[in-house]
Amino acid sequence: MNIITITLNPAFDIHYQMKDFSLYKENYADSVLIAAGGKGVNVSRALSNNYIDNTAYIVLGEENASDFISILKKDNLNYKVIYSKGRIRENITIHVPQVPETRISLDNFCLSPDILNQLLEELERVVGKNTIVSFAGRIPKGLSTDCVMNFLMELHNLGCLLVVDCNSFTMKDLLCIKPWLIKPNEQEIQTLISERIKTAEQARIAALKIHDMGIENVIISMGEKGAGAATADFSCIIETPYIKPVSTIGAGDSLIAGFIGAYSQGRDLEECLIDAISFGTAACLTEGTQPPRPEDVKRIRAEVCARYYR
Repeated sequence: MNIITITLNPAFDIHYQMKDFSLYKENYADSVLIAAGGKGVNVSRALSNNYIDNTAYIVLGEENASDFISILKKDNLNYKVIYSKGRIRENITIHVPQVPETRISLDNFCLSPDILNQLLEELERVVGKNTIVSFAGRIPKGLSTDCVMNFLMELHNLGCLLVVDCNSFTMKDLLCIKPWLIKPNEQEIQTLISERIKTAEQARIAALKIHDMGIENVIISMGEKGAGAATADFSCIIETPYIKPVSTIGAGDSLIAGFIGAYSQGRDLEECLIDAISFGTAACLTEGTQPPRPEDVKRIRAEVCARYYR
């Protein structure tokens, strides 16, 4: 199967490593890491770094697109670019040992519906029944929710397996789009179904509830508590091995990469879920939003434990 990722709202991910951080004072960084990011790009990088072919379709602001493309080339990413007016945004993350990450996001990117139509025309040439399409990230300014929903439903009508990971949509929106897979996290699931989920078992029950509403595959990621999932064949709880995380940013994107990468290779749903959790956990062992390393994925995969309910 072919895999395509879509990123409407890319960003330069800038990560500062610091010994400590204090508000209202001058702070000094020990190092900086700059990556070409955005949720769809992160999915593509995780796939490519684990030898799974895919193509990233990315909308880039013309003002600083060349810098972004130079990083994509360095990462050996297979990509197609749609250019738009404006400037690619920046996400700045401050990493301090033993302290939760602090993130500052510049929300300045704006797209017109014409750009979305141009992207749809490009995708209509390559998307079909043998294609997995992953749409991830917030809807940028300039585009209405209805506009993006119509875009995704057009892709769905082409027969692809549609993955949606976007916190701009409500549960009602998702049921209209009918994605093949969604992956809300602990915070997002509360917004979607107005229930506070605290355990992997509660996540499993919530995933099953959403599956019964009409979404075929649901994974609710719970960080170090693992995940709850539901498919057409079973629901399950997946437990992750203990790790000491370096950075958790982008772990959810890698989780999606693990699932769709395994599925594209013809593996069964049980294996797809194990790979999903292995990719997501392994991503926490790399700096910034760097993709999971194959050796980490392999080691973690052997330690993941799943309980199935049929």
